[in-house]
Amino acid sequence: MKLSEQEFQDIRVLIQKLCGIWLGEDKRYLVKTRLEAVVKGNHFATYAQLIQQASIASNFRYHDAIVEAITTKETSFNRDGHPFETFRDFLLPDLIANRISRQRAAGLPFGKLRLWSSAASTGQEAYSLAMVISDFLQTQPTITSKANPLKFENFSILGTDISAQAIEYASKGIYSVRELERGLTVDQKRKYFLESHGNFTVHSQIKGMVEFKRMDLTKPFVDANSVDFILCRNLLIYFDERTRKRVIDEFVKCLPSGGLLMLGAAESLPSLPQGLLQEQFGKTTVYRKVH
Repeated sequence: MKLSEQEFQDIRVLIQKLCGIWLGEDKRYLVKTRLEAVVKGNHFATYAQLIQQASIASNFRYHDAIVEAITTKETSFNRDGHPFETFRDFLLPDLIANRISRQRAAGLPFGKLRLWSSAASTGQEAYSLAMVISDFLQTQPTITSKANPLKFENFSILGTDISAQAIEYASKGIYSVRELERGLTVDQKRKYFLESHGNFTVHSQIKGMVEFKRMDLTKPFVDANSVDFILCRNLLIYFDERTRKRVIDEFVKCLPSGGLLMLGAAESLPSLPQGLLQEQFGKTTVYRKVH
């Protein structure tokens, strides 16, 4: 099926409007191959007919079909390794110590440490955070009180994604052998997954720590207020500069003093927003809100 130059340009604008993704001129083949099934599946003769229907604000069916087709759902457990090692060895203890200090100063108990996997895809990164927290709870380093040790209920993880299909998959917490082989250690497979009919289900204690919701980061944030740690890896590279800045500014608003933001390795902030300080932990860069 032919994709004309005008159709390609119109689709680029439409996709940015629907989900914030700005596709370069070199993405014509990707657009053609991913959306051809949407065009044919809805019995349209041309891409232009799809564009016309999807340009109507109330036609959510076509909006969702385009977003599902065009978004990349590539992810894995402990993706890239070092970010989760950094979270385990440095960031989680730091976040807990910071929360203990703030709550004691206010005369309050620890409460709940909130983490946000903001581009959660099919859930592997959110569950990876939960497994690190579980390991921490089993060791209870000296930063916590022996008299009042932290428990699973002291932590919550929000996983969000614009893809409804990805969120549904993540919420089930059921993965194939191939998915488990990408990033998990032997110990994690043994401790945190139950085999059933050739697939593996996330252990209920880990699953209970995580909640998944559909969310478009290009729209005003609704479900993410006052979170201590934000993980947003390999998403901002798909946005234009204006959208990236707006999303980062919204992230900063969500963080308390001492809160942390982690981006992907290919994502950086050449101009730090006011209130953020860049810190380096080996290969991993994080941004701390300082006031």
